[in-house]
Amino acid sequence: LPAAQQLNRETHSVHAAAWCAPDGTLHLVREDVGRHNALDKLVGARLRGTAAGWPAGPGFVLMSSRLSYELVYKAHALGATCLATVSAPTSLAVDTAALLGLELACLAGRAADGTPRSARFPRPPTAGPRTGAHPQVPDAPREPR
Repeated sequence: LPAAQQLNRETHSVHAAAWCAPDGTLHLVREDVGRHNALDKLVGARLRGTAAGWPAGPGFVLMSSRLSYELVYKAHALGATCLATVSAPTSLAVDTAALLGLELACLAGRAADGTPRSARFPRPPTAGPRTGAHPQVPDAPREPR
């Protein structure tokens, strides 16, 4: 993703959202100072492209930001099979993704030898939220900032 972030190379201050094919090939990349705006730009570009005849095949969203529940809703609405980010998800994001059947993936630090570690949160859509966690998830609650 960094290689496709032209604006970030110049400013070092923007987030990116990318639409990737299942094999990881980047098809669309959009950047903005706000992570939500970057994803909104990606949604718009993807919808315009599909309307113009681009293939509407399966894929996933890759982002250079933390993973919040709002991004989960947007990725799900876009039809992504997974939302991958460089930071761990909030617990509400994990619960929301479980309810929607969206897989999450993130970087989870580095091993002692410097190798990046990743974490995945694949949960079936019928699993529901964890016991005692955010029972209001279906109503899109506001997460404290």
